[in-house]
Amino acid sequence: MVEIVVLVVVAAGLCGWLYNVLGRRTGHEQSFSKPAEVSSAVAAQPNAALLIPATEEKKREEVVQPEAWDGIRRIVSRDAHFDLTVFIEGAKDAYGKILEAFWQNDRKKLVDMVSKEVLEAFELVMGKREADGDHLENRLVNIDKAMVQKAGVDGDNAIITVSYDAWISTMLRNKEGVMIAGSSTDALPTHDVWTFSRNIKQEPKTSWLLVETLAAS
Repeated sequence: MVEIVVLVVVAAGLCGWLYNVLGRRTGHEQSFSKPAEVSSAVAAQPNAALLIPATEEKKREEVVQPEAWDGIRRIVSRDAHFDLTVFIEGAKDAYGKILEAFWQNDRKKLVDMVSKEVLEAFELVMGKREADGDHLENRLVNIDKAMVQKAGVDGDNAIITVSYDAWISTMLRNKEGVMIAGSSTDALPTHDVWTFSRNIKQEPKTSWLLVETLAAS
């Protein structure tokens, strides 16, 4: 029963390769930056070209909470390589890879993706699962939304909190292979809040690491 409860919290609740997908420009994306200042002469002239296109504005609203924009700007001012679009896509990728590694008790992969504290919390669940002979057959079906809730800089560390709305198929088998929890056909809605952190001063740039997991309220 403890196994099932903790599993739901984690499922409901990166080090070299992760830097390649989180917060790094590839040359094909438009970088997120502060808008250039407009001279008074230009500002006095109403010009539709100066306005943010409605589609772009809507796209931004879908990936960042309004209260997180100041934090995003602080990160951009300290890290010229940061790209919001790349980060969001990388955060989605990280979500699936970290969950998959946790479900498969793959400590070698987890050590490059999560902080020491998160790994220790995962270890408690994985160790119990192995001791009981249980085996997870979970599957991430879809991520409906990944949105930045909070962002900022603490010392030399960029910190970004992402909320996920996803669907996960969960199935737990005991050592005899009998399914003791979950379903082989149904997926359940999952709401997680994960916080990632990366040192933005150290060169070469360090990886983004998962430093906290919470179940969204």
